[in-house]
Amino acid sequence: MQEKLTQQNRKLSETFAQPGNSKVKVWTLWETMGEIYSNRWTAKNGLTPSNL
Repeated sequence: MQEKLTQQNRKLSETFAQPGNSKVKVWTLWETMGEIYSNRWTAKNGLTPSNL
C-alpha cells in the first residue's frame, strides 16, 4: 500500500512540475486526487455501503 502511494506521489510531482496549460494541470490533479481518495475509501470501508 505504501509503495503504491509513493508511486502516485511521484507521478503527481512529475506531472505538475512541468510547464504547460494550467487548466489541464488543475483538472488532471483534481481527477488524480479523486482517484486516490476513492482508492483509500474503498480500502478502508469496502465496496458495499454501510447500513444507515
